[in-house]
Amino acid sequence: MSQPPPLSPETVLRGYFHAKDENRPHVLARVFALDANLTVINNAINIEFPAQTNGQEAIAEVLVSRFNQTYENIYSFYLASPPARASAFSCDWLVGMTEKESKNVRVGCGRYDWTFQAAS
Repeated sequence: MSQPPPLSPETVLRGYFHAKDENRPHVLARVFALDANLTVINNAINIEFPAQTNGQEAIAEVLVSRFNQTYENIYSFYLASPPARASAFSCDWLVGMTEKESKNVRVGCGRYDWTFQAAS
């Protein structure tokens, strides 16, 4: 049985933001490899993420499930579009959200450095 072709970088980014912003951790199974790795360099003082998270399920727990326990009304934007066949892509991002408990509005920004799985 043949494997489906790899997803385009644009599809991966859209799937990731759909999962994170809409609290749909199962969507990450469509866009991240089982052995995906997440490295976070976080300079913010009011939000914490592990520096390293390994595996699709662990990434879904950190970036979707836990994140959505604290925040709602999440709207994220990547500020550049990746080339169709990119093996790597970097872009700035912006996010706006509301803290569930206090209803305070939070705005964040940063940079994503993506590496995409090559066709096998």
